Amino acid sequence: MKKVLILLTLISNVVLATSVSEANISSILASASTLTTSEHSLSKQENITEKYPLGSEKNPIKVAVPPAEPFSYEKNGEYTGMVIDYWEKIAEKNNWHFVYLSAPDSYNQAAVEVGKGTYDIAIGNYSSTLWRSNWVNFSRPYLLSYIAIVTSSTNNNIFTNIINVFTKSMLPILALVVFIFFIASSVFWYLEKKKHKYDVSDSLFSTSIAMLSGNVIDNPSTNLNRFIFICILIAGIILQAIVIATITEATLAIEKISDPYNNQFDLIGKKLLVEKGSSFREVLSKKGARPIEYPGNAEQTEAYFVDNKDNYGGYVTDHALAYITANKSKHLGIMLSSYNIQYDELVFFFNKRFPYAEKVNQGILELQDNEKCVEIFRPYLGNDSKLCIL
Repeated sequence: MKKVLILLTLISNVVLATSVSEANISSILASASTLTTSEHSLSKQENITEKYPLGSEKNPIKVAVPPAEPFSYEKNGEYTGMVIDYWEKIAEKNNWHFVYLSAPDSYNQAAVEVGKGTYDIAIGNYSSTLWRSNWVNFSRPYLLSYIAIVTSSTNNNIFTNIINVFTKSMLPILALVVFIFFIASSVFWYLEKKKHKYDVSDSLFSTSIAMLSGNVIDNPSTNLNRFIFICILIAGIILQAIVIATITEATLAIEKISDPYNNQFDLIGKKLLVEKGSSFREVLSKKGARPIEYPGNAEQTEAYFVDNKDNYGGYVTDHALAYITANKSKHLGIMLSSYNIQYDELVFFFNKRFPYAEKVNQGILELQDNEKCVEIFRPYLGNDSKLCIL
């Protein structure tokens, strides 16, 4: 009986070993089949590339496009915008076929995906940074932009601003002129009362007309009074000049009161919204601000700021985007700050193996030299379109 049990155990082990071996063999065969399929797919892609060059109809250039009006955005199911028009000029000259693909929301992630080969090129409001250079090559700068702030006005009541400026600037000067005027009128009345026989009110009226209009109603009878009258006329001229100058200063001051950013020190400690992966985050940190990244693209970040403007000191982006945002939301008390944080050169991202980088750079240079870029950008940027000539 014992021998029978030993024999059964040996038979069971042999069957189990055979089963495991068959499973291993099946697994190895399956892996080999998968590897063969992958190699076949890669070989097929390489054959397509060799047979159909990049930029041909069957192998179009993959162009990443971010949603960032006015640079690039979708309208009626098609991509449009200033960089779309710009790129198509270059592609048309080189007879390239291409396809637009939606770029990642993060600018840094866009560089990563271009570097991986998901896209051949990325066009939009991209900046060159040291970190991004690890993944992509950069084109020649196609536009000189600057980092701008969309913010909410500190005081939207213009009448309150006018009263404040008048009280601080005009009132003290006006009080001094009126005081000198009353003294001169009183002296003039005292010296002339015997000849003209009029009271103080008549004298004030006569000298007021002289001071405001330069017309003399009653001729002074003495040389001293003539001198006083000349002084009153000069005071009138000075008063008019002061009023004009003060009104001009008040207008400029009103704009400054509305804009919370006048210099770099105004950035310190301010909580400012930026898009995720934006190179502006590092710039703001160096200037003492508190940049907050929003996990979305330019359009989403803009909408979030407009809805939550009271929680942030502003939204920092390229000037062209900031200009569009401020104009669209002006009725909500949102404005474009006149403060220029820093100039920024905008570029395209190239995959490091992209074969037409030199031709794209040549196309950019040609559009700048013949100033065709100004014509392309003018509908979007107005006078700032000349910033494309570098």
